[in-house]
Amino acid sequence: MTLSLIVFLLILYRSLVKSNSKNSRKQFIIITTIVMILISGLRHEGVGNDTLATMMGFEQTIDKSWQEVFTDFWGKYFNPNVYVGKDPGEPVFYKTLSLFTTDTRVFLFVVAIIVLLSLGCFIYYSTQSLQTTLFSYIYFITLSYNYIPNSSFRQAIAFAILLLGYIALNSKNISSNANYQLLMKYNCKIKIKDSPQQEPSLISNFN
Repeated sequence: MTLSLIVFLLILYRSLVKSNSKNSRKQFIIITTIVMILISGLRHEGVGNDTLATMMGFEQTIDKSWQEVFTDFWGKYFNPNVYVGKDPGEPVFYKTLSLFTTDTRVFLFVVAIIVLLSLGCFIYYSTQSLQTTLFSYIYFITLSYNYIPNSSFRQAIAFAILLLGYIALNSKNISSNANYQLLMKYNCKIKIKDSPQQEPSLISNFN
């Protein structure tokens, strides 16, 4: 699967380079994300070490009440010595998702969409050229795609949250820097405007 997907990316890259489109990078990310979501969502339950166990865990959580889910969550989180288990937030995520669907196949698609859309957004905001975008996807597919999201679900959701958090933080920093530059430019104009008449001459002589 990994080799076939990489070959597909190379063919897609070559076709977009020949088209010489301005939106080639965006088209590459959209098509690649859709293909990867389909592969992950339609895979067999035996693909991945934790796929079948996670699907069974999702089905078991559907039958639990919210009180049982939150009791288990608080117990594992604050009193792990008594409540044996790990990942207390996992049943909460499953129960929340069960409000919208109880189909395990849809569950696989939802996880794939969350993870791979986050990856696509991250690559889109972190790359500047089609070549870099291609390398980023090949790097991820080679090292991580068989594991995230096709095997490990908990780590996959954490990975998606990390990527979205980085994008949000980076966008906030860019916005803050832009606002700071505008503020400094505005303050400079006010200072020059309100300064005594002899100061503009000094500035012009300096220039």
